[in-house]
Amino acid sequence: MITSLMITDEIGPHLDEIIQWAVDNCASFTDYKLVELSPSEMQEHDCWFKLDIHFDDEVDSTLFLLRWL
Repeated sequence: MITSLMITDEIGPHLDEIIQWAVDNCASFTDYKLVELSPSEMQEHDCWFKLDIHFDDEVDSTLFLLRWL
């Protein structure tokens, strides 16, 4: 399961903390990837990148979203 978080001005400075939180608190965390958005996505979300976090368990994905959205 992949959970995406848009890297806005508020999220960007905390990127390391967000990834570390996922590692420390979500047992099914497997990987993360920083993805550059397409030009249309950039305009729509007003940011350049998104963070894709990979989990094996939907519960961890939900927990992550509740913490960081």
